[in-house]
Amino acid sequence: MRALSIALLMVMMSACSVFQKHKADREELKAKRAEIKTEQGGSANEHTSSESEVEMAPVDPVRMVPNDSLLLSYERTPCFGRCPVFKIKVYESGYTTYQGVNFVEYMGYFYTHINAEDLNTIYQLVNEADYFSLNDSYDNENIMDLPAKIFRVDALGINKRIVARTNVPESLIQMAEGIEVLFKDTKWKAVKGDY
Repeated sequence: MRALSIALLMVMMSACSVFQKHKADREELKAKRAEIKTEQGGSANEHTSSESEVEMAPVDPVRMVPNDSLLLSYERTPCFGRCPVFKIKVYESGYTTYQGVNFVEYMGYFYTHINAEDLNTIYQLVNEADYFSLNDSYDNENIMDLPAKIFRVDALGINKRIVARTNVPESLIQMAEGIEVLFKDTKWKAVKGDY
């Protein structure tokens, strides 16, 4: 039993050190991006990637860390039946937003804050799926009734969006299941305001 506890502690410490290294790498890349934008005459705060595909959920500025960057976006789209429809966005600080649209327990806009261990779980899911080597789309425009899962990961300077509806690789299915399990029992807090 003691050996198992020690092994578990070592795994947790390793996961935290991996998370800290990823965080340091992200900060370094952010600084380089800001420096390049400044040299090119642009604002360091400009956001170049398109968010038009995913509606922006309102955020609570009191709880969000300034200059926080999106790490993961996961969305499930509607079907002709009773498919759950929601969007989850996880930021590098752990601040997380949720928008429940249809056939889900939480309807509307919510937020929570996840810890470093949960952030590390997201990095592990991305790594295990070999996410950045996957195609950008697993879709068939002739199939309309199936819901899609839309992923976006922005990690270590790479930003990739994947639409997954048909012929989805098992690794991406496992990643989606892992994300849903991670947030399954989350106690979301309502975002206050008129939205």
